[in-house]
Amino acid sequence: QVQGAMRDVLRADAAGRGLAAMLLLLFAAPASGDMEIVPKDPSSYAPEPMGHTIKFYMYADPTLDFSHLFACPGFKELVESPHGEGLQEVHVYNRLKNHPQRVTNPAEANAFYLPVMEYTSWKMHYCNGVSHEERMQAAYAMLRRSRYYKRYAGNDHFWVSSKSMAFGSTDLAGTPLANVTSAVSLRFRMQPLSKLLRNTVVGRMKPFKGGARGAASAGGKCTFDVGHQPNQESLRAFKPALERPLLLSFAGSFDVCCTGKFIRCRLAEVLVGTDGDPTVRLVPSRGARGSGRECTEKALRRVAAKRGITPDELNAEYQKLAGGATGNRYVEMARTMSQSRFCLAPAGDICTSSRFYSAIAAGCVPVVLCDNLKAAFMPYVNYDEFWVKYDTTFFMDDPLNLVRYLKRIAGNATEMRRRLDAVERARTQVLFQAEGDGTGVVANLLNAVYDCLHPRREGATGARFAEPRKAPKHSADEAEEDDEEDEAESGAAGSTKLSKLLRAVQSQQIQLLRGMADLAKRVARLEDARAARRGLADRGDRGVRGVDPRPGEAKRWRRAGRATTVRIDFKDG
Repeated sequence: QVQGAMRDVLRADAAGRGLAAMLLLLFAAPASGDMEIVPKDPSSYAPEPMGHTIKFYMYADPTLDFSHLFACPGFKELVESPHGEGLQEVHVYNRLKNHPQRVTNPAEANAFYLPVMEYTSWKMHYCNGVSHEERMQAAYAMLRRSRYYKRYAGNDHFWVSSKSMAFGSTDLAGTPLANVTSAVSLRFRMQPLSKLLRNTVVGRMKPFKGGARGAASAGGKCTFDVGHQPNQESLRAFKPALERPLLLSFAGSFDVCCTGKFIRCRLAEVLVGTDGDPTVRLVPSRGARGSGRECTEKALRRVAAKRGITPDELNAEYQKLAGGATGNRYVEMARTMSQSRFCLAPAGDICTSSRFYSAIAAGCVPVVLCDNLKAAFMPYVNYDEFWVKYDTTFFMDDPLNLVRYLKRIAGNATEMRRRLDAVERARTQVLFQAEGDGTGVVANLLNAVYDCLHPRREGATGARFAEPRKAPKHSADEAEEDDEEDEAESGAAGSTKLSKLLRAVQSQQIQLLRGMADLAKRVARLEDARAARRGLADRGDRGVRGVDPRPGEAKRWRRAGRATTVRIDFKDG
């Protein structure tokens, strides 16, 4: 529509031709081969890496160093399970414990690493006779006594947790909340320790904006994306220059909520359109059928009709394909990724997921279907070298064009080899478990920590710190006041934004009062007119009665006597 209007202007209005021509260029549709979102060169906006200046001290007291949980029964199985995606904290610890920038004298440190691996503790729960809640309480008591913490109220401390919300019976299995169906936030899982961590720097599965709304999930004042633990089988299955017979693969649900709801539903169209193509393998690996799985159910019926079988028979085939020879869907998904040139990474509940990092671990080019995805250490890793960030507008319009586009890329052997080589190089920059000594990925981590500690330098990422707050109270009596002070502290953290908001509100108060006065006058005139028209004027102390247009409620109005109610609805703040 914009293009048509601009062309009309070009033909009819000579004076507006310059502007119209400019707008026509801005709104011109890309050619069919230009479906990728290509941001500007990261080197043009990435801050100068300064992580090498970090000298960090790692707390070694067992109440703050949770590495002893690695020996708990079930820990190794947890790392290998799908729930291991929340264990990035473990691999960060393993890389930092022997890092050359670690110092043993806290007086020499300009940053302090807290190895409180909260999700590991949450999942292990009882170990050596101590529960998760008792560990959090002990860590709280120890940290609040630390003079290095009290010095800056935790502003120079950093830690990692890549788990967002613990949700459902699987995440809560083995905990006292096993039967709880609602999500459990990071702040709740870490109570009461979370009270002391609000000024800290946190590596999360995505960066969080400031404000009270994200405080329960952020965990600290400045957050950065540290990624997820990838599928462990993806790491083992990767081999350089491996032959990859599959063009594209995906295994997962086509019915999700939130960010990826519509994208995943349209992805089911690709399942239907590519059925019979041996180079494309899309599998609804959860056997998603029945209530709440409408997109998958619809796709199954269409594919079953093409094959001349029933949806139940087709679903059984997909179940078998998902499990593979091992019968383990998680393992089979990783092995399929290692045989694919492209791996779909569509948005789910949020833009990013462990699927994206599992693709990189397997050496597969991730195909991103979420325009706003921000990956781990993005200012320091040039993802544009390898990923395919496909415009979701084009995908929603024609899902199958994505497959045609990927086939064109794969048809260019030089371009395909370039992308696969770039993925292989990126593994050591993004994955803490990749081969080597982890120099690249740890440097990116420390760069992100530095940027959070020095947020005002040009190009730095992460949120800015407010003025440092006083250290929390530490006496036994005052500790009881912590819960009552939570809201006040949250308000202090956002004082800058609040002051701006108050100034904006004050600038509109006069207009609001004038509007209310005008409204009162109009109401009075309306009442006078109604009273005069109906002959029910009663101008004394009793006010105006009997003006309700609904006869059935006249009695209620008469009981109201002189009362007149004006309702004002405030919208958009």
